[in-house]
Amino acid sequence: TMVSSRGRLFTICDEAPPGLEGTLPDKWFLVARDAFNGVPLWKRPILEWGWRQWNTEWEGRFDMPLQLPKRLVANGDRLFATLSFNGRLTALDAATGEGLRVYDGTDNTDEILYQDGLLILSVNEEARKPSANNKTPVKKSVCVIDADSGKMLWKQGVFTGLSAKYDSAQPFGRLEMTVGDGQVFLADHN
Repeated sequence: TMVSSRGRLFTICDEAPPGLEGTLPDKWFLVARDAFNGVPLWKRPILEWGWRQWNTEWEGRFDMPLQLPKRLVANGDRLFATLSFNGRLTALDAATGEGLRVYDGTDNTDEILYQDGLLILSVNEEARKPSANNKTPVKKSVCVIDADSGKMLWKQGVFTGLSAKYDSAQPFGRLEMTVGDGQVFLADHN
């Protein structure tokens, strides 16, 4: 995952050695770098993140839910992210990485969009747990939150989203949300 704002690059990356068949623990970080020269500005660990959160057995470092890149959004001097796999949405100071706000009612946030001061979220109705036998997608809702006040403006759902395949990493679905002309658009399997 990589986003950019005001001369900074932000990534969510695993710093564990690659290719060791899952024998070593993941080391996930949210990292900020100067977009011009790549110099690290700050780094923050992301706990409860990695293949053990979304899969029952190691299938390579890059076998992950497709919506994970949609968990990081930058706008101006703020960065919005989930700091754990089933976590709530957090606003961070883009210059320092310090937490500014944790948004109530956003546990299990799965996708994040930002437009005109509004955060548009896909939120799972329950925590996602990997299971080799799980073939039922997690139910989701869409909510819109004022980014400055933290006030939830509306919440709608029950959606199941789309799945690329049915295995322990993908039965959860994704909404593939987009916004435009004052509306939220999504893909649903129903």
